Formats: sequence, structure tokens, C-alpha cells
Amino acid sequence: MLLGLYTQNGNFINGPYPERVRALVAEAKYQGDEIISFNLDNVDLEKKTVSGYLRENGQWVWKTTPFPKVIITHYTKDDSRSPKEDEFLKKVPPIAFRIFDKYTIYREMKRRGTYADILIDSFPLKRSSDVNIHLQKYREVILKPIAGRKGADIFLISKKREYYEIHEHNEMKRVDQKTLDQFLTKIIHSDKYILQPYIRVRTSKNQPFDFRIHVQRDEKGRWQITKIYPRIGRRDSYLSNLSREGITTNLEYFLHMEFPGEEEKIHQELVRYGLELAEHVNSFYPEDFYFDELGIDLSRDREGRYWLFEINAGPETAFHEWERARNTLRYAKYARCRFEIAPLKEKLEELLSKLEKILESMDQKKELPLSETTQMLVVILEGYYNLEKQIGSCYSLTYSTKLQESSEKLKDTFNAVLSGLESGLNDDLTRLIKERLQPSFREWSREYREMLSYF
Repeated sequence: MLLGLYTQNGNFINGPYPERVRALVAEAKYQGDEIISFNLDNVDLEKKTVSGYLRENGQWVWKTTPFPKVIITHYTKDDSRSPKEDEFLKKVPPIAFRIFDKYTIYREMKRRGTYADILIDSFPLKRSSDVNIHLQKYREVILKPIAGRKGADIFLISKKREYYEIHEHNEMKRVDQKTLDQFLTKIIHSDKYILQPYIRVRTSKNQPFDFRIHVQRDEKGRWQITKIYPRIGRRDSYLSNLSREGITTNLEYFLHMEFPGEEEKIHQELVRYGLELAEHVNSFYPEDFYFDELGIDLSRDREGRYWLFEINAGPETAFHEWERARNTLRYAKYARCRFEIAPLKEKLEELLSKLEKILESMDQKKELPLSETTQMLVVILEGYYNLEKQIGSCYSLTYSTKLQESSEKLKDTFNAVLSGLESGLNDDLTRLIKERLQPSFREWSREYREMLSYF
């Protein structure tokens, strides 16, 4: 299967993620797939082709190919798309999408209430006086861009008796009220920010920390944990982001050192939160909308309370690109099949039910004329091959070997029944239908329905 690394401009292979590209290309080869890297200028809508780079014999080779089946990188904003891009993305589905901004996610989670106990109070920063009001209550507040990433442009402001402290990562300035107001006015005009109380969660060595839970969808479209790892910041910082000089270590070792005796309990809680929060946030979107992966940042204080810091789409995976690549490509196959099968699902269900009813009617009648039996068998046989044809190459990507095994068994049964038809012996044919065809078809239809349920 041909997969696309797509950007609006430039080329993904020359971008900031060389290890990600290497991992994706190598894993694609291993799974029997190919990856082409291209941009919008390389798309020919009339010919239904793209031109870009494929990896061959250790080299990037420029080639023109039919449209890829699915795009595994795509983060363009809807309002920045051209008509050409809109048309292209209708034909070739992307699997990666942007997430709502931080405040929208917070507001929706608070409205629903399911995870209210782990939310950090968040407020839109509209004027400099907002900070003073909340400092009277919290003493320390965090200012975050609502669409920020990698810990950039995040400020900690604390109130002392005669002055304020403005912290940016590991730097600190002491300012008076006037200077603070000027600073706040400047950032309010530069971007949209949210204001939160600072949750002081530290290791035993006084380092800020949190847990990054990376979740991805698997080959059945279900959420799974790809990796959970602690992110540990500098003592003189309030950030734990790896892009802000943070470090990471083995999860089991960290839990043993920081929460001795609670390692397994906390690990299970992190897994549960990761899977549940991914499903919860995805439910904010239309029913047919699927995130491919999310990065969930949680921390746990010494009283055992969890705090949700952020949820991001397209999380950083610099330390586990190869694990990510494996799951990305498995899910890409599922996404392509869902794109093709979902619109047909209702019709396929109807056809399957029709064939089951025909078989039931044959079972209810003690004797059937050979001609009527033949007509019914022809309908069942044609219907079976139509059902198999409609899901095309996705049939080989089915999510249980049971479907493929039951399909082969059913084909053998069809051959036996056809031989019975040729013999013209109605009694033998009736026995074959009742003893072999009906059980084989029921087994196959059950597996086929289960496969459809994933889409």
C-alpha cells in the first residue's frame, strides 16, 4: 500500500523530524508498504497522481505515482486550505488532525464534568488586571498560549510582598506593578493566553515533573498505550518539557524512586487515564472523526491527586519514533479501509441479512425442487462474492484470522455444494446444505459482521 507524507509546502523528508522519517520508511518497508513524500504543488488532480520522493536502494528517488491510499501526516488548518487541497483531501484521507485549543478542551471537559476532579482551573486572559485578581487567590499563576506547543512562551508569575516575579523557564525578573502591567499588555496583544493557578508538583529532589502518556489507535481503530514516560524539569524551572531542557527516564525506575510501594497502582491508573481521556476528548468531535494519536500530560501530587496539564495532538516522540511508526502504519491501513467501507456498511449489512434469510428459508422447508434450490444457491454464492469484493484488499487486512479461515472453509463448502448440484441428487444436496453450508455460512457471517463493527 502506498502511503503519503504530505505538506502544503516544502518536503517532509527535509523537515525537522529526520528520525521520524527514517522510522516510518523503514517500518513501511517491513510491513510491505511504500511511502512517498510530496507537497501540494506535486498533486495532479486530473491525472490522479502525485510526484515526490520514494526510498529505493538507500536513496531518495523522484517518481510519479497514483494517489497514495492515505496520508499519514497532515496538520493544515481548515481555514488555510485552498480549493485544490480541499478536493485532494476528499480523495485521499489524512489520519492526523489538529485538536481544539487548550481553553476549548478545558471548557468542554468542565461542562461534561466526567473528569472535573483532575482539571486545573483555567481562565481566558483578557486584561492585565485578571492576573492581579487571581494572584490574590493563588499567589502563583501560569500563563499559557492557548495554542502553544513545546512549553514555549509559558510564564510563571508570583506575588511577593513588595514586588512581582516573572519567570520564563529558568530565568526570573523582579518587577513592580507598572512593569508587570506593561508586560501583560504586551503578551495579551501578541497571542491568546489562558491563566491557571500554578500546581506545584515536584520530585523528591525538587524538580517539576509530569507523565506524558502517548496513545495511538491500533489496527482495529481502538486506543492503545504506545508509551508512558516521566518528564523531569530543572530545579530552577517550572517546566518539565523535554524541549525546555527536561529529561526523561524509565517509568518503572521513576515510580520506584518517587512512589515506592505504589508503582503498579500508579502505572495502572496512568494507563486507565490515558485510554479514557483519549476516548473522552475524541467524543467532542463528530462521530466519524478519529484522532490517530494524542499526548496526554498528567501529574500526581503527594496526596495522590492527579492533575491534567494538557492534551495535544501530534505529540513529540523523539525518544520512541520507532514504536510510534509501527502503530501509525497499522492504523493507516485501518483508516484507509474505514474510508472505503464505512459508506458501504449499511448496504453490506442488508445484503448479509438477505443471504441469511434465504438460508433460513431453505432450512424451514423440508423439500425444495432442484431448480428452486439452484436459484437460491446462486443468489447466496453471488452475494458472498459481492460481499468479499466490496471490501476489496481490506479483506486481507481483516482483524481476526478467524474471518479468513471461515472464508476459506465456506469456499470449500461452496465447491462441495456445486459438485452436489452437478450430481443431480437432491437428497445429497439437501444434506450438504444443512450439514455443511448453513453452519459454515453462519460462522463466516458472524466473523464478517464483527469485522464490519470496527468501521
